[in-house]
This record gives sequence, C-alpha cells and structure tokens, in this order.
Amino acid sequence: MARTHPAAFALLPGAVALGRAYWSLISTFGETLGSKSAAPSAIINTNGEGIDDGKSLIEQLSLKGFLLLRASVKIIFNPVHTFRYQHVEDKDERKRSSQLLKDQLLTEELACQIMETVVTRYFTLRPAELREWEEEPEEWERIEEGAGDVWEFSIRLCSEKLFLDLLINLKHLLVQRLLHVFYSVSSPQNNDILLKDSIYAAIGLAAPVLQETLDFESFLDQTLVQEVQTHQPHYNILRRRIAIVLGQWLPVKDGLNRPLVYQIFRHLLDRNDQLNDQVVRITAGRQFKNVVDPFEFAAEHFMPYAPEILGRLMALIEEIELTETKLALLNTVSAIVVRLEHHISPYADQIFSLLPPLWAQAGEEYLMKQSILSILAALITSMKDESRRFHPIILSLIQSSIEPGSETQVYLLEDALELWAAILVQTPEPPSTELLSLASLLFAIFELGTENLRKALDIAESYLLLAPRQMLEDSMRNRMLAAFASLLGTLKQESNGIVTHLVEIFIRAAESIGGEAAVGVLSSGLVETNFMGKLLEGLRESWEAHQTTDPASKHTKVEGVVETDYLSVLARIALGSPSVFVTTMQTVATSRGEDFLSLIRWVFAEWFSHFGNMGEPQKKKLMCLALTKLLDTGQEWIFERLQDLMTVWTDVITELQEGAKNVGGDLLIYWDPDGLKPEAPEAPEDERRRNVTFSDPVHRVHVKDFVKEQLQHTILQCGGHEAFQRDHLSKVDQDVIKSFGELGVL
Repeated sequence: MARTHPAAFALLPGAVALGRAYWSLISTFGETLGSKSAAPSAIINTNGEGIDDGKSLIEQLSLKGFLLLRASVKIIFNPVHTFRYQHVEDKDERKRSSQLLKDQLLTEELACQIMETVVTRYFTLRPAELREWEEEPEEWERIEEGAGDVWEFSIRLCSEKLFLDLLINLKHLLVQRLLHVFYSVSSPQNNDILLKDSIYAAIGLAAPVLQETLDFESFLDQTLVQEVQTHQPHYNILRRRIAIVLGQWLPVKDGLNRPLVYQIFRHLLDRNDQLNDQVVRITAGRQFKNVVDPFEFAAEHFMPYAPEILGRLMALIEEIELTETKLALLNTVSAIVVRLEHHISPYADQIFSLLPPLWAQAGEEYLMKQSILSILAALITSMKDESRRFHPIILSLIQSSIEPGSETQVYLLEDALELWAAILVQTPEPPSTELLSLASLLFAIFELGTENLRKALDIAESYLLLAPRQMLEDSMRNRMLAAFASLLGTLKQESNGIVTHLVEIFIRAAESIGGEAAVGVLSSGLVETNFMGKLLEGLRESWEAHQTTDPASKHTKVEGVVETDYLSVLARIALGSPSVFVTTMQTVATSRGEDFLSLIRWVFAEWFSHFGNMGEPQKKKLMCLALTKLLDTGQEWIFERLQDLMTVWTDVITELQEGAKNVGGDLLIYWDPDGLKPEAPEAPEDERRRNVTFSDPVHRVHVKDFVKEQLQHTILQCGGHEAFQRDHLSKVDQDVIKSFGELGVL
C-alpha cells in the first residue's frame, strides 16, 4: 500500500508507529549480523562451518521493514507526479502525508541511526555467505553479481538501496558522518576486515555522491595499494572489495592515477598469489570493464600492462566453468579490444586462439556464441585490414550462424550480420573467394524481411563497393536486382531509400567498368526483374495524385524523399547513357501497353514539378546534369521542356554559386580529395567510399561548365543559333530567358 497508495498509507492511523516498529525490528535483527570487531575467523570455525543464518521469520519481517522505509523515503523526497488533473484535496493530502513522515518518522536522528546500522551490520558479509564463498566460489560470485535485479528479495541489497536513497536526499546530514567513520576505519593498520569491507562497500556505492568530497586519489595511493598487497588470512575479502570499489569510482572520478589502477588489477588477476582465489580474480575481471569503459581511457597508458592483463583474463575464462561468468569476462575482453583500437594487433592471436575452442564448447549456449561473435566483430574493427589472416575460420562461423532455416539463425543472425559487415568494411581489395561466396546467402535474409533487413542491405552495399565487377556478373546481377525489386515500395522511407541508393551504385559501377554497354545490360536487368516497372508505376501514381487538389483524389506513397529517390535512379541511367535511358523507357512503355511519348511526357511533367520539393543540393545537381544530358538525344520531347530546363539551370547554378568560395564556382566540387583523408588509420571501405564519392559527377563536374558545353553542342546539332532560336528558344518565356542569360552561360 505504501507504494501503490502512498498518501493514503502515510495518513493511516498508526502508520508512523508501524514504521518505527519495523525499524526497531531491523535494529534488533542487525545485532545478530556483522560485528564491528568480528573477524572472519570468529564466525567460521576450523571446518569452514558457520552459524546457520537461513531466512528466519525475523529476517523476512526485517526485509518488509526495509521496503516500507524505502517507500517512506520516496513519499518524502520523490512523490509520484502525474499529468492527470488533481483536486485541491488530493494535492493537500500528498503534502500532508509527506510532511508527516518527515517530521515524525524519518527524523534526522533516525536517518543517522539507519545509515550506521545498515553500513556496519547489514553490509557485512554473513557466515553463510563466507562459507559459500569457500565451497562454491564461482556460483557465489555469480549470485552476488547478478543479485542487483532482485533487490526486493534480498535484505542486504534492499538495505543498500535504502542507504543510497538517504545519502542522496540527506547529503548535508549524512555525508560528513559517513566520511568520519570511513577515515577512522580505512587505515592500513586496521585489520578489522569485515568492518572495512562494509565501509568500503558504502564508499563504493556512494561514489557519485562523494566524488567531490572524498579525496579518493589519496585513498588509492596511501591505503588501497598497501592493502591489496597485504598477505594475511582473509585479506581476499578486501581484495574483492577493492576491485569493486575501483570499478565504481573510475567511471565517475576523473584524473585518477590509471597506471596504478592497472597495476592493481594486474596483481588481482595473478593466479599465483594464493589470496587471489577465484572470487577475487573473477570479480577483478568483471570490474575491469568499468575501468576501461570511461572516456578518459588512453590506450598508451594501458599498453605496458595489456599483455599480462589480457593473458590472465583469457586464462581465467578457460579456468572457470559457468557460462554466465565466461560471458561477463568475454565482455571485458571485448571492451579492451574496442578501446585499444589498432593497438590490439600484437595481442590478437592470443585472443583469437581462445575463441574457436570456446565456440565448440558452447554447443547450444547461444548467449556464449553471441558474445564470441561480438568480440570477433570488435577485433576485426580494431585490427582493420590486419585481421585478414583470421578470415577463413571466421567466415565458416558466419556461414554456420546464418544458414537459412537453421536454429542457429534464430539466435545468432543479428550478431553474425554485424561480424559479416565488419569483415567487409575492413577487407582490402581483392576479396577472397570464400568471402564472395557468402554473398549468395543475402537473398534468404532479404526474404525474411525482419529487423535485420537494414543490416543485410548495408552488407549488400559493402559488396558493391568491394567487388563491383563480381556483383555485376550474370550469376549475381539479376538475383540482386530481383531482390531489390521485391523490396521496392514495401519498406519504410529510409530503408526504401537504401534500396534505390544501391541501384544507383550498381549503375555507376556498370558505367565505370563497362561504359554504356554495361549500363545497357544493367538497365535490361532492371526491366526484366520488374524493378523499373514498379518504379515507374510508383511515379505514375504520384503524377496522377498531383493532377488535382481534391481531398478525395488518389493517394500515393511515392512523394517527398521517396519520389526523389525514385527519380535519382532514372537520373543515373540518363547520365550514364541517354540512349540506354530512351531504350529502357520504350521497353517499359511497351510492357505496360502504353505509348512511349505519352509515358515520357508524364514522366517529365512529374520530374520537373517535383524539382521544387527537393531539399538536397546534391540531388538537385544530379537531376540537372541528367536532364541536361538528355539534350544529346535531339528528340522533340526534351525540347518541349526547354523552359523547364532553363528554370532548373538557373536555380541550380545560382544556388551552387552562392555557397562556393570562388566567383562562378560550384559548391559541390571537391577540389582537393586528398585533403580529406584522415590522419589516423582508416578502414579500407572508408577509402572505397571516399573514392566513389569523389568520382561522382555530382562532385567532379562543374555544373555551369557542363550546361554551357551541352547547350553549345545542342545548338550545333540544331543547325546553329538562328535555327535553335527559331525552333526552340522562341517558345520559352522571355523572363525565364532573361534570368538564365544573367548567368553568362549563353
């Protein structure tokens, strides 16, 4: 009730008395728990047996008391807010309930008592826990690490939550008291291990609150360094706690001596030290992920310690048996790989050698296999093209993970695609036969149409960039185009744009490799697979919908950015070969039972009318170049649109000149491609993408010069200026001619 109806609970008669009664019970039960002066040997006999402290009735009631006190803290400091209308009486009730609990239950005196009792009693490891540590170290560590999600059923974890609630909301009252206790206990000369462990636990939990108040750097240098090297019985308890505390403080405290922290973890992972039992080493392995994750991490500071730390982590993974623990340590290794980037190369063989055996041992433990695939992806990304030596084994893992219809595909597809994509990005040319053979598995993934489709399309793009010649071969070309045709118009806007973008890359690759003839072959494939038919059908629907402004007019999905993407495919064909463009349109018109002139006229009508809806200068320039290139056909249907063409020329040339550095320039021209190369090592695909971008006519051809040359060539084809003026220019509005003439093109 305290959580579901907080205000009503607080105003119940006896609610405060109930809270105090629960606190009395908690305090009494706490006396039976950890002692301020007891050592582990005092509560564990020589046979490793301790007092049986199974969950008794009083413990269960104390847990209920902690839950009630947490709910009371929330009522006082974090009342539930709602957007629903509240009556004045309801607001007043909430205010009175909060004030009542603050004045009569959670007084400053009680808050101090709670903090002291919780830290010195409930944070202390209990006999049964220490016994389980000795008997089942792996299982005990796993339970301790994973218990945070079930804090409502654990009295110690619930007490930790209450401690943090109080410290956050009553900093002015509790912080200095906590620090006073901490300073009195934290001396290396103090051998009260259990009390130290509980106080350090409090300091670790409170790291976000104490980061500006506690001089943690001095504590690290003067205390932790000594205690982690102390060789006395039961100091393994403190070693475990030190690893946890460092994992809690490193993410929130800048400027700490990280090399010293790396030395501590290197020491804690040393199996040859008897005090570094499995619990200590596993805890250190888990917590080291929190050490390398922060932004402040610098690879050069970690490099001297990397060989030993990585070696000991990998040995520990082989030593332990629990899959869940192996996964946690693999995540730490993965974090190290990511943060070291290309510096990981010297240790890659050491890491990689462990993974195939782990994969074989995992069997149907798919979480383990997912983690292995993730580490491999991180390793490939960090090593860049140096990772090529691992491809044979990795490619076989990918193939087994994405086999169509297999059970592994259900669990491993997403991670396998990430790894596959990483390999393609980091592979230099030429690709291996094994890598190329995997491309055929994309078609089954396209058919699935799941959330992994986007990643599959990215992989297809990587293949087109890495091996355009092989993708254009008969065995792959039409299968890929057929897959794109099946997807066109069925996806969301962004994914649909990726499909048309891939076709654009296909067209450009064909032109680059085989000129107009190759563009013709590819365009025939677009027609045969019905990609072009679906594309023009979408544009036709858009054209028909735009013929009227009636609200009841035909609706179309092909508008805005989607329509721009559709028209970009036509533009690439026209720019690659005007004659192929004409042939393609004629073929589609025939297959649709439509007159070619009728088709080309409504296509141009929609194309030019859509020009004003394009926002990207790159797309505008592409369309401008393509439509201008169609003047080479010398056909009347393009001259019919001369006025629209001149309007487009004026708009595009003006826009690109305004943003250019030099007068009469072109904003989109890359004059110095080499100047954009990064100084740091880059992935081979990054270079491929840059080359594709720089070779694009949009970034290579000066639009004003292009229009001028095309126009001069067209005038000559028409028989000179007088014939051009008489037959075509005379039909253009004089204001349009004037605006275009001011550009100095004619």
